[in-house]
Amino acid sequence: MTLLFITIIAFNKGTLLRFIPDTDLPAGVWIESSFSTGITDTTGTPLAFARSFSMITGSESDTEAPVVTAISPADGSDAVGVTATLRVRFSESVNPLTVDKSTIVVNDDTGTLMPGSISFTDMDRLVTIMPQEPLVPEVLYTVTISGVTDKAGNEVVPRTSTFRTGLGFDLEGPQVVRAVPSGEGVPVNSIVVVEFNEAIDPATIDEATFYVYDYMTGQNIAGSRSVDSTGRVIYFTPAEPLSVGREYLITVTTGIQDIAGNVLNRWNGWFMTAFAPDTTLPEVVAVNPVDGQEGVPTNAMITVQMSEAVNPISVSAETVVLAEGGVVAAGTLSLEDGNRRIRFTPVLPLSPLTEYTLTVGGLRDVAGNVMAAPVVVSFTTEAGADLVNPVVVGISPPEETVDVPVNSRVVVLLSEPVSALTVGDTTVQLDGGIGPVGALLSLTDNNRLLTLTPTEDLSVSTLYTFRLEGIRDVSGNVMPLFTASFQTAAEATRDTASPFVTAFDPSNGSTDVVLTPVITVAFNELLNPVTVDTDTFWLAMEGFSGQIPATVSLDAGGTVVTLTPTVSLLPETVYRIRVSGVEDYAGNRRSTSSIFTTASGPGDTTPPEVVLVTPEDGMTDMPVNTSVVVTFSEPLDALTITNNTFALFADGEELSVSIQRSADNTVVTLDPWNPLPTGSWVTVVITDDVTDLAGNRLTDFYSEFTVEP
Repeated sequence: MTLLFITIIAFNKGTLLRFIPDTDLPAGVWIESSFSTGITDTTGTPLAFARSFSMITGSESDTEAPVVTAISPADGSDAVGVTATLRVRFSESVNPLTVDKSTIVVNDDTGTLMPGSISFTDMDRLVTIMPQEPLVPEVLYTVTISGVTDKAGNEVVPRTSTFRTGLGFDLEGPQVVRAVPSGEGVPVNSIVVVEFNEAIDPATIDEATFYVYDYMTGQNIAGSRSVDSTGRVIYFTPAEPLSVGREYLITVTTGIQDIAGNVLNRWNGWFMTAFAPDTTLPEVVAVNPVDGQEGVPTNAMITVQMSEAVNPISVSAETVVLAEGGVVAAGTLSLEDGNRRIRFTPVLPLSPLTEYTLTVGGLRDVAGNVMAAPVVVSFTTEAGADLVNPVVVGISPPEETVDVPVNSRVVVLLSEPVSALTVGDTTVQLDGGIGPVGALLSLTDNNRLLTLTPTEDLSVSTLYTFRLEGIRDVSGNVMPLFTASFQTAAEATRDTASPFVTAFDPSNGSTDVVLTPVITVAFNELLNPVTVDTDTFWLAMEGFSGQIPATVSLDAGGTVVTLTPTVSLLPETVYRIRVSGVEDYAGNRRSTSSIFTTASGPGDTTPPEVVLVTPEDGMTDMPVNTSVVVTFSEPLDALTITNNTFALFADGEELSVSIQRSADNTVVTLDPWNPLPTGSWVTVVITDDVTDLAGNRLTDFYSEFTVEP
C-alpha cells in the first residue's frame, strides 16, 4: 500500500474537510480513504465508527469547469405555479458537499431567501430544490448559482436566472403542441423535437418517458435527450444515423410532468426515413456574435449553430477555438438544440475593446461526415458587460387591435439587438387557437426588428395571440415572456393597397407658417407603429442635406403622425415634409412629400457650439481603435462637414479618417483608417469654416487625448 501526501482544508465551521493530493492521483488505480476513531470533535469526542471509502481513478485530469445547462423554471418564465419545484442541471457531476443555500441562492424581489430541501439525481448532475411551502404569488424570484464545484474542485461558471410566479396553483397538465419529424421521406440525420404548451420538469425526461421505437428491430434506438432553455422543447438525438427506409414511433409518456407535478397525457408520433444515406457534410449556418460585429459586450454568449446534429466527441478545444492576438481564451463547451448548437462559455470575461477570432473546424456529424473547411469569424468587444434584458418597445398590430387584415404580418421592435440563434419557431409563435401558424421569420435593423410573415392568410374573425419566449441578446440576457393579441376582420379580403395621406398640416404649398410648427400627417388607414419614426418621417430644408431635429409620434387612433421640430425654423425658408417607407399592417408602403414656407421673423444669429466630444479633452491611455464623436448644439450645413474642416493629428502628423454624420447633422464621427499610434498625443481640430444652416460660423475648436502605450 502506498500512502499519498495530501493537504487538508476545513470549511463550513469544521463540518467539511477537503483533501487535496499534493500531486495528481495515478491513473486507473484503486484509491482508498480511511478515517479512524482518532478523529474528534471540538469537545474531544471521537468518531463513533472508523470508516473507509474507495474509488477508481480515470485516465485523465479534469480541469474543465462545470456549466449550468438548464434551470427550471426557465430564465424569464412568467406565471409559474406557486407549487413549482426548482431544478438545476449541470454539464457534469458536481460535488454535493458544495451545494447548499449559499451556493444556490433562491430569493424573492425583497431579498428574502426561499427555504427548501436539496436532493441530487442523474449521478449528481441534476440538483432539485423543493420549497418548504408554496411560493408567493406574483413575485419575481432570482436563482443565483456560484461556488458549486465538480468532483475535481473546478468551480462552476456563475449563472443567474429569474422567474415570476402567477396568481396561484397550476392544476393543468402539459400538452404536446407539435413534433418533428413526421410523415415520409425524413432524412436519416434528423433529430426528434417535441414541443409542449408549457415548461416541463427536466428531471422527468429519460429513456423511459421519451423514446424512439424502431418498428423493424422492435427496439428503442440509442440516443441522448435534452431540454431547451425555455423548458418547453425536448430533443432526442440519435447516437448514429437512422436506418434508411425505416418506420419509427415517437413516444412521450405520462411520466413527463410540468414543474408543478401535473402529468402529461401519453402521445405518439410516426415517421419514415428516406432511402438515401447521410453523405451531407455538416456546416456552420450562424454564429453569435456575427463576423465583423463591433461593440460586443464582454459577457457575450458565444454560440455556433450547425446545419445538423454533431457528434459530441468531435466538439473539443481543438475544433472550437476562441483566441485574442493568437492567445487562446480558456472556456467550456456545451451542446444545445439537439446537438445542433455549440456554446462556448469563457472562464473569464472577455477583454474590453479587443478583437477576438473564433475558429470552428473539424466537427463531425453522427454519420462521421466532417466539415469541408474551417469557419473563421472575428468580432470586437465594447468597454463593458451587458446586464440588461431585451424588451419589446413596439409591435404591429398593437395589442387588442380589431379588424386586422387577413394578410397582415406581425412586426416587433426590440430595445436592443438579439441573437439570431435564439429566434425560431419555438421562441416566436402566432396562435389562432389551434396551434402555431406556419410563418417565416426575419431579423433586420441590426437584429432589432423581428418580422413574422404567415405563409397563408389568417382566418377571419379569429383572435390570434403572438408569443415571444426564450429570446436572448448577444450576452445571453433573456427577454421576459411577451404576449399580445389581435382580432382579424370578418371579411377575407386581402389588403393590397398602400396607405395614402388624407391631409398634411401645414398643407402642401402653405406660406407664412410659424417658425415653431407642430406638423401632422393624416392617413386613410391604420399604420404599423413600428415603422413610424425619424427614418420614415422627417423635415428637411430645401437645398440642404439632412434632417431638422424633431420628435415623431403616432396618435392613439393609429392614423395621424405628429412631427415636432426641436429647434426653431428659419424665417422665409422653404421646408419639405418627407414620408418614406411607412407601412400598414399588411406591409404595404407609402412614400410622399409636401412643402411649406415659413413666415418672416427674427433670423438665427447664434453660432453653433460643440456641446460634447468623446474622448473628453485631456483623457489618457485611450485604446488604439478609438473613434472621435463630436456633438453640436444645432444642425450643421452638411456641405461644411469635410476633411478640410474636421481633422485628427497624432504627434502633429495628420491622420487619414472617414467622416460620418447623423441624419440631423448634429453629431459627427471621425473614424481613423488605421489604429492610432501607441503612446501618441492626438489632437482633434475643427475649423471655423463649419457653419449652421443659417451660415453662422463655429469658433475654431481643439481637443486632445493620449493613446495607450
